[in-house]
Amino acid sequence: MNPSNEIRPTNAFPSQPISKPSRVPRAFLRFFFYHLYTDLAWAYDLVAWITSAGQWRTWQQAALDTLPNGRLLEIGHGPGHLLKQLSEDRKSVFGLDPSSQMNHLAARRLKIYRQSANLMRARAQALPLPSESFNAIIATFPDEYILLPLTFTEIWRVLCDNGRFVAVLGVAKITGQNSIRQPLTHFFDRFSDWLYRVTGQSVGINPEIFESWIHSLTRRGFNARVEYVRQDRAVVVRLVADKIHRY
Repeated sequence: MNPSNEIRPTNAFPSQPISKPSRVPRAFLRFFFYHLYTDLAWAYDLVAWITSAGQWRTWQQAALDTLPNGRLLEIGHGPGHLLKQLSEDRKSVFGLDPSSQMNHLAARRLKIYRQSANLMRARAQALPLPSESFNAIIATFPDEYILLPLTFTEIWRVLCDNGRFVAVLGVAKITGQNSIRQPLTHFFDRFSDWLYRVTGQSVGINPEIFESWIHSLTRRGFNARVEYVRQDRAVVVRLVADKIHRY
């Protein structure tokens, strides 16, 4: 299923953690996600598919139509689905993830499909890469590390002049709009929407929560905006930040 191109831009960005307040203890969520990215990485795809009602890969696609050509870095590549897709279309693709398990899964996926990418195990706050070496950087559904000022500084450093950083921040709302005539799919859409809200993983659609992050990016030399991308069954929140100059 291809996402639509309907976009609602806004000049805003979250100062608090990406997700809304959760009814589930945050310590438990951190514990769960840590293990999902490490020793339970083998179950990542299944968990993502179930909790998103099968939409996870579609949500990721919201980042692609804004990417410039040239060398690309994916931060937090996970099991490598998007990395494989990017490698099919580009000559120079790099992937970075702090999880050795995710590095292994991504490398295996690339090998199976005879695609290639340069994989690294590192954190976004300390990119082991030369300055001004990438035309585009992408991240989909990043954790709270993406909010750290050092992450912004490192992304700005390794981007070429006029380079672009694109991040799919999360889901504003799982609408289930186009699944209403498919009772089972619609049920799972509604369940997924409830699950994302109760765990605080839904970003929401309030533009005011985004303002301080836009300001932070602007101070670090970006021209940034947030867009709501309306897909068939959900509204996805996308950040687009172009490197201009240091203020």
